Amino acid sequence: MLLRRLSQHVRAQNFIELIPLEERLQDNPLVRIGPPKTMPITYFGQDFSRTNRRLELAVPISVACKDNALIKDLYTWERWQAARPAVGRILAERYEADLDWLATRN
Repeated sequence: MLLRRLSQHVRAQNFIELIPLEERLQDNPLVRIGPPKTMPITYFGQDFSRTNRRLELAVPISVACKDNALIKDLYTWERWQAARPAVGRILAERYEADLDWLATRN
């Protein structure tokens, strides 16, 4: 049962992560990658820094708002990212139920 849940999780995450990357937003010529910015991060109690680069418009917004390809790229990214919290929550609940079931088996 747990293996099936893990398989579902991997399949869902691959789907959510890979679909927007089929046609990556940063490949649109109206978008550029901005300068690096180093940010301090605390993750599970560990402090470190991470360098991020933001995507930026390479053209005025009046041009970008008329570009159908860019609008579609943003729409696809938004749809798939919006699904991530729900998928994570559903799978977390299923994992908890599986752990409870496993605990009763011991």
